[in-house]
Order: sequence, then structure tokens, then C-alpha cells
Amino acid sequence: MVASEVRNLAQRSAEAAKEIKALINTSSNNIKIGSKQVNETVETMENIVVHVKNVTSLIGEISLASSEQSAGLKELGRAVEQLESITHENADYVSKASSISGEMKEQTNYLVKAIHVFH
Repeated sequence: MVASEVRNLAQRSAEAAKEIKALINTSSNNIKIGSKQVNETVETMENIVVHVKNVTSLIGEISLASSEQSAGLKELGRAVEQLESITHENADYVSKASSISGEMKEQTNYLVKAIHVFH
């Protein structure tokens, strides 16, 4: 009877050892899979950091370009104001020239009439 129980105990110990070995193998595989996933996550995070730095750099370039465009638009606005002022001055000169031309025409007509009187 003792031998039978020792045999049963040995058999149960062997089965328990097999189960423990299977659990250890499963745990080891799970650890390998988890480790691989952690490494992939680290690599993904590093890629995200690189992309964020690139986006930050692009935002800086866009900001600089926007500032330059703003300055260019202000300069263009000043140039348009100067052109408008010059256009008004030219319109005044044309108006004065037209007025002077009319006066000269009247004086020419007067002189022509005066010359006809002496002929």
C-alpha cells in the first residue's frame, strides 16, 4: 500500500512537473512577446518624437514665412498708397494743364482776331 501511494505520488509529481514546465514555457513565450511589443512601442515612440520635431520645424518655417509675407504686404500697401497719391497729383496736373490749355486757346483766338483787325 505504501508503495502504491509512493507510485501515485511520484506519478502526480511527474504530472505536476510537466504542468509547471508547460506553464514556464507559456510564461517564457508571453515574456518574449511582451518584450517584442515593448521594443516595437519604444521604436514607434522614437519615430513619433522624430516626426513631432519635423512638424515643429515646419511650423517654425511657416511662421517665419508668414512674418515675411506680412512685412511684404505692409510694404505693398505703402507702395499702393504712394501710387494713389501720385495718381491724385497727376490728375491735378492734368486738370491744371487742361485749364491752362483752355486759357491759351482763348488768348490765341483773341490774338488771331487782333491780327485780323490790323490786316
